Amino acid sequence: MRILLIEDTSELAELIDIVLSANGHTVETAENGPQGVILALRHPPDLCLVDVQLPCIDGYEVLRQLREQPQLATSPIIAITALSTSSDRDRLLRAGFTGYIPKPIRVRDLSRQVAGHLHAAGVPDSSGKHPARWRTTQ
Repeated sequence: MRILLIEDTSELAELIDIVLSANGHTVETAENGPQGVILALRHPPDLCLVDVQLPCIDGYEVLRQLREQPQLATSPIIAITALSTSSDRDRLLRAGFTGYIPKPIRVRDLSRQVAGHLHAAGVPDSSGKHPARWRTTQ
């Protein structure tokens, strides 16, 4: 799966890239919101991971700009954030994020979390098979 990671902390971006690449994903990284939006429009990913607190434009604005695009309107866009209270989570979901992954990132859980979001969105797995739920509704 193609994953777009928009994260301004280079060490965290590298760690996420290593973990997801080791699990067969292709990861493209942007270090700020405008760059991430351009990459998403150029090559729409299967899933976006977006840091909420980004320079230039924040994750909420990135989300808004991506959701305006027909090819990304229903794509899974997951917030990566240190904001981890239940009210923060509710605000992220109300804003239109598909889900969120709290910081600090738990490496052993990251691939499972990403796979869960891809599955829930009906994105085919690495074998090209669609989740059963998706197959029965298509």
